[in-house]
Amino acid sequence: MNGSSTAPLVYEGVTFSYGATPAVEDVSLTIEKGDFVALIGPNGSGKTTLARLGIGLERPQKGSVLLFGKEVRHFAEWHRIGYVPQRTMAFSVRFPAKVRDVVAISAEPR
Repeated sequence: MNGSSTAPLVYEGVTFSYGATPAVEDVSLTIEKGDFVALIGPNGSGKTTLARLGIGLERPQKGSVLLFGKEVRHFAEWHRIGYVPQRTMAFSVRFPAKVRDVVAISAEPR
């Protein structure tokens, strides 16, 4: 697939649980280029879990998450992704981008 014509973020039948506690079940959502999306809901409704699945911090037990047409676990173009964690990066050591990827972002012309 060509990243320029592929939806930036796609959830296909995604299910994820923390142990026996379901967080999201059978979620399908396509976020197209230019979309503005807000996830709203009460505490524990799965908003943060969807975000974590979307950047590969969690893996779905069912379904798939695609970034620009690639399974998130195989995605390598992290310079295309913006992510602001709820906690500092010191606590998010599993973020899949490497330090050089993050540093390279600041070197790119805007």
